[in-house]
Order: sequence, then C-alpha cells, then structure tokens
Amino acid sequence: MNMKVHAKWIILLMIACVYLGFSAYQLDLRVVMDEPWLSAPGYTLITHGKLAIPPYKGSLGGHDEIVLAHPLHFLLLGGVFKIFGLGIIQARSLSLFFGLVVIVFTYLVAENLFDQKIALLSAALVSVENLIFFTARSVRGEIFIAAFLLVSVLLFLKANEKKSSLLFFFSGLSVGGGILIHQNAIVGMIAIIILFIAGFGYRFIFNKYFWSFISGFVLILMPYLIFVFIATFPDKLGYLSRQFYLNSRVFSLFSLEWIRTSFQGELFQRYSDYIRFPYRAPIFLVSLFAIIYAFFVRNKSNKILLTIVSVHIVLFFFLVANKNVRYLVNFLPFISILIVSAVFGLFGKMRGILLNKIIPYFIIFLLIISQLFGNIIFFIIFADSGYNSFMRKIDRIIPNGTAVYGSINYWLGLYEHEYYAYQRVPFIKAKDEFDTKIFLVEDRIHKAYRSNTSGMNNYLAKYGDLIGEVSNDFYGNIRIYKLDQRNKINVKG
Repeated sequence: MNMKVHAKWIILLMIACVYLGFSAYQLDLRVVMDEPWLSAPGYTLITHGKLAIPPYKGSLGGHDEIVLAHPLHFLLLGGVFKIFGLGIIQARSLSLFFGLVVIVFTYLVAENLFDQKIALLSAALVSVENLIFFTARSVRGEIFIAAFLLVSVLLFLKANEKKSSLLFFFSGLSVGGGILIHQNAIVGMIAIIILFIAGFGYRFIFNKYFWSFISGFVLILMPYLIFVFIATFPDKLGYLSRQFYLNSRVFSLFSLEWIRTSFQGELFQRYSDYIRFPYRAPIFLVSLFAIIYAFFVRNKSNKILLTIVSVHIVLFFFLVANKNVRYLVNFLPFISILIVSAVFGLFGKMRGILLNKIIPYFIIFLLIISQLFGNIIFFIIFADSGYNSFMRKIDRIIPNGTAVYGSINYWLGLYEHEYYAYQRVPFIKAKDEFDTKIFLVEDRIHKAYRSNTSGMNNYLAKYGDLIGEVSNDFYGNIRIYKLDQRNKINVKG
C-alpha cells in the first residue's frame, strides 16, 4: 500500500535537511583553483557585461581574457553574485541548491520506475553520497549536469507514458541546459537518444517525438550560438572547439597505445579514486553488483537505468580524456537507484521477514552510514582549510590600491585588487607591463607553473621586501613580497 502523499514529502524534507546539515557546514573549506576560474566570468558579466577572467588579462595577447564555454553556469553564478555579492560561499551555495534538485529528482525518477520505498531510499543514499557531497560543495559543473540529466530523464519517461510532444520538447531543453553547463553532458544526451532507439526502433529518426526532443535541445542552444557568432574574438570557432572538445584523441580510437593509456586512466585514476574516496570499497562492490543484477534482471526500469549508466561508462572511456573521478557524479544518482532496486529486488523475493525485510534495509542503512562517515572524515582532514579566514590574513598585509601577482586560487579573496594569475600571465609581463608590486610566492601549486614564474624568486630576493607570511596546511606557506618596501609584517596561522 502506498504511503500517504504528505508523509513521503515529510520524509523527503528530512532527507534534504540531513543533506543541507552536512553539505552547508563550513562551506568555504578546501577551495581549489577551478572555483575562482569558474566564478570570474559570472562576476564580470554583471560588472562589465562580458564573460571574462580578470586575472588572465593580457595573457596570450588578451585572448584568454574572454571565455566562451560553460555559459549557463556563468549566467547562474552572475545572478547569484548580483543578489548576494561575490564570494566562495555565495558561489558554492548555487551548487548546494542543485544538490537539492538532484535529491528531489532522484526520488521522482525512482518513483516513476519503481515505487515510493525505492524512491525514498534512493534519495537518502544520494543525499549522503561522498562524491555528490563533495561536488555540491564546489564551484564545478558536475552537480548541475546530474540535475539537468535527471530532469530530462523524468520528462522523457512522463512524455513516453503520455505520448506528449511538449514533454519531449522540455526533455530536450533540459539536457541541452546540461550541455551549456559542461560538454560532458553530451554523453547524457547520447544516452537519451539510445533510449529513443530502444523505444521506437530504427525508425526513431522519423518519429515526431524525437524531433520534439531535438527541437527543445536546439532551442536552448540557439541564444548561445548566436552570441558566439556575433562575438568579436579572433579565431573564435577554433577557440570554442578547443573548449568544447570531449577528447581530441578520439581520432586515434584504434590506436592500441591510446586504448592502453585510456584504460590505465580509467582504472588507476577514475575508478581507483572512486573506491578510496574515502573508504568506498563497500559502495563500489554494491554498485558493481547492482549493474550486474540489472543486466540479468532486465525489466523495463532496469533497462532504462542500465542504458544511462553503461553509456556513460563506455563513452567516458572513449571520449573523455580527463579521468577525474568527479565526472562520475553526472550519472551517480542512477547508480544509487540501481543499488536500492537491486538489493530489494534480490532479497524481496526471498521468504521470511529476516531476508525479505530486515537484511535489505540493513544493507542500505550500512551504505548510508559509511557515506556519512566518509563525509565526516572530509571535515576532519580539511578542518584547517577555511578560505575566507585565510584570505583575510593575506588581504590585511597587502596595501590598498596595489596590483597583486599570484595563483588564481586567491583571486576570489582579493578581487578588489588588480590581480594577475601566474597560471596564464608570466612574471616578467606582470612586473614590467602591469607594474605589479605585490607577489604571493610558494603556494601549494606554485611549482607546477615554474615556466611562467622563472627567475621570480631570485628577483624578489634581490629587489623585493618580504612584508608578510601566512601559513596553512592546505594552501601552503605563502610569502608575500613587495618591491621596494622595507616594512615587514609576519602573520602566522
């Protein structure tokens, strides 16, 4: 018997509260350089009317100042900054909200495919999933892609059930929105097209519902394509293709060396990180079991979920050069639904209350607890990585009105200064052309950009004054130099 409607929403609200309680806590921990990079165009959109990265000004003849990829992400961030101001917590709050969307639509997709019990447990599992917890606290696109794909799949299922061209149109609109967040969402679109083929056969290309889906997809892309077409930017099509490529080596698909390299990246980077982030062997084993179970118990719901998951796994291998584990978030909600449905599908057929009721609930409970434990470990490991307090210490040392040179990682805390990032701007250019006076030296990623900062340490030791130091276990021991400055300040902590 179905539980009462109001009761399921109360339980879902409780799940959302647990998610927010963990995910919103100390929201400025462990900021990495992708986050200021992705925040900058949203900020310049509302301040200067263009998508740009101020710390990259002047690099490569100024070309890197303009950004053409990820437009919807930048538009959403710009809206947040317009209302709440610029900052890491404001930027991450947007991801946090889309994490809530993921939880709700995981429930709705699972309820459509199975029942309320499977749906609520799937939402609960997703709400504490380590990688979703991690990406929902980051200014990155994966949690957005997962949300757009879930919405698109739900609309696809409803459209197929009602034979509604309008719902197919909105399904295409949603998956197109994901592509405007990040190019990896193309894989999700391919998965839905395969669902069309599975549902309508080889004649899907002549089906009006398919073209309704494509119409929605094209419509949401049109404003962006017009923007690119009218943008005054040298070699804009070439630059755009470089930002939107999935894997430029796809043309080497039949190269054994490329296949070996991709296999090693998937095995020893993406999926190895999936297992050990942290203590994830149980969830990995149960995920593997769920995929195998769905393969052998091929009812309609399992086929849909298995199609979405398997298309991502296969195309990530062939098309996505970056083997970062975070990309798995794009389809992890569907894995969570598979897990819950497989556990209850296996034990639900057995006799006896122990096997039929207690064991499946106990397995899901253990998975939820293990994920919660992993999230707590995150807070313990990165307890000293608060970004805002760290940046306030640095900002207190820097004189007002001076240009600063350092990692883009620190731009969000110093955006009121003229700021140049060594990731794109060479030291000599910053010193001579931009008359930079303040230099942040020896942060944790500085060594990876030695080519751009060649000779900087020796020059600053000879001509600059060390005016301050700020030490942090995560961000590094930052030394702050000012050219021709004799007053020295030391800040520790």
